[in-house]
Amino acid sequence: MIYVCFAVSPLHLMCIKELANLHKNDTFVIYCFLYSRNNMVYDQIIKTIKLLNLDNVSEVLMPKNNIMGAFKRLAFAYSILNKYKSQRSTFVIFDFRNTFLHSLRRLFIDSRFILIDDGFATYESYHLFIKKSYYLPFSQYKGFQGNINKFIHFGLQYNYLLNKKIDIFTIYARELKLSKDSFNDLGFLREQLEGISPNYSDKLVFFAGSRFAEKDILTIE
Repeated sequence: MIYVCFAVSPLHLMCIKELANLHKNDTFVIYCFLYSRNNMVYDQIIKTIKLLNLDNVSEVLMPKNNIMGAFKRLAFAYSILNKYKSQRSTFVIFDFRNTFLHSLRRLFIDSRFILIDDGFATYESYHLFIKKSYYLPFSQYKGFQGNINKFIHFGLQYNYLLNKKIDIFTIYARELKLSKDSFNDLGFLREQLEGISPNYSDKLVFFAGSRFAEKDILTIE
């Protein structure tokens, strides 16, 4: 089995590593979508790849221009189709709201797709869509533009893909009451941290969060 995985952040790479750790006899290939090789995100991705000792990682540099980006995604999709259409493949996607990633389900109609964590988005998407047996973010495809987007990416297979199940691999599996196979227990990372005793400073404040902090939506209090 070949697992074809997609990532744009260190978190996605960590989730992929955890999945690969459970399927050691299978082959994992990873495509990292990048918009620049000269920023902090890229440095974090490279360091994460080295830290996790990930192999078979390819960088996919995406244009910042929307029109050029659309052509690049189309060309990339068909390169993936030509490469894996005759192989038994499972696809690992990172964002339930991403139309392009869902469009690959149309090209690989018989393949298994697994959704990994993207911050809190997977938890949210589960309650909004997946829990109700909807496997496309249908609310994005309403109105004139939404319907055009829907037809371009899914054609006449939209309703089929809307109801075709995808699997989940998440740290929130227990909270969502999913099966044990869906639970990312971070086993690989926990194993690497065994025996390490970090020195903590009571003079520093570490905030693990998002841009909401700068917008005063979330505060340390």
